[in-house]
Amino acid sequence: MGDAFAEEIPVIAEEAQLKAAAVAVHDFASGADWHVNGDRWFHAASTIKVAILVALAAAVAEGRFQLSSRLAVRNRFLSAADGLPFRIAAARDANAEVHRHIGRTMRLDELAGHMIATSSNLATNLLVDLVGVGYARAVLARIGVEGVDLRRGVEGVQPIPHTTRRGWLARADCYPRNPFTTDIDDPVWTARYTRHDAPDASAPASLRQIAQRIFHRFRLPIARVSDPLTFRLIGAVLSGRAPSLLDLPERPPGYDDVGRLCGWDKALGASVARSRYERVLIRALSGTPLRIGADVLTPLGTRGWMRIVFRREPDGARQTMSLDALLPHLEAWERRT
Repeated sequence: MGDAFAEEIPVIAEEAQLKAAAVAVHDFASGADWHVNGDRWFHAASTIKVAILVALAAAVAEGRFQLSSRLAVRNRFLSAADGLPFRIAAARDANAEVHRHIGRTMRLDELAGHMIATSSNLATNLLVDLVGVGYARAVLARIGVEGVDLRRGVEGVQPIPHTTRRGWLARADCYPRNPFTTDIDDPVWTARYTRHDAPDASAPASLRQIAQRIFHRFRLPIARVSDPLTFRLIGAVLSGRAPSLLDLPERPPGYDDVGRLCGWDKALGASVARSRYERVLIRALSGTPLRIGADVLTPLGTRGWMRIVFRREPDGARQTMSLDALLPHLEAWERRT
C-alpha cells in the first residue's frame, strides 16, 4: 500500500472523532508488512477472547481438560478491584443462551463456541476462571505471541456502548459497587500501578486518592490549559483542603443548569476565573462573529470536543478551526461583544 492511503488514516480518524487510529496489514503469502501506528497499544475489547480460546486449546492438548468436559454455569465472580462478587448482566451480554444454563452445566466446546461466535461475556468469564490468567499468559509467551497483554484487570467494571456517540459509557451499575454512594475517602477500590518492576502491583485506595494520583500524573498539561486559580482549586479539592459539590449537603439548583449558569462562586464562596478554552467556547456558542484578517467568520456549532465550525462571509464557505488555533484571537473576539 502506498503513502496516499497512509495519509488518509488521520483524516478518517478526525472525521470519526477518534482519539487514535491504527491500521496494520500482514500478507502471509509474501511476508510483507504495512502499518500506520502499528505499534500503538489499544484496549483489546472482545478480540482478547481469541487469546482465551488459544489457552483453552493448549490446556486440552496437554490433557488438563477435554472439550467434552462439562463445566457448571454460574454467574458469580470475584472482582479484581476489591474482591467483591459481581455478575454479568444478561441485558448487557451479547448472548442469552449461556445465561439460560445457569445452575446447569455446559460442555467446554459449547462455551468456547458461544465465547467466539456470539461474544458471550459470561462464557468468557467461566473459561477465564477455568484456565487461569497466569496459564493463559504463559501459553501466549510460549508460542511467541507478542503485542497482547492479557490481564484479569478490573472484572467488576462492565462499560456499555455509548447511547448517542462512538465510545463507551460507564454508569453506576457498570461498577462492582456504586461510586456515587461510596464514601469518597473509603479505601475500597484497588488502584493498579504501571511500574516496569512490578506491572501488577496494586493497593487499596479511595476515590479521592485515585483522583489525586490522576491529577498528579497530568498536572503539567493541566497547568498549561487552566488558569492559576482553577489549578489551585482542583488541588485543594482533591486534597480535602477545599469543599467540592460532593461535600455540600444538597446539590445546588444551579447544578441542573450548569450549561448556562456556573454556581461555583455561590456554592463555594470563591471567584473562579474562566479558562481561555472555556472563553473560546463561550464566544462560539454565543454566535459572535470573529474577524481574522479580511475574513469574517460566524460560528455555527462544534465538531467533537475541540473544533468550531464557522461560516465565512460573504461566500458562505464552511471552515473548521481547533480551539488551539482560536486562542490567539480570543481577546479580539471578546472585544466584539
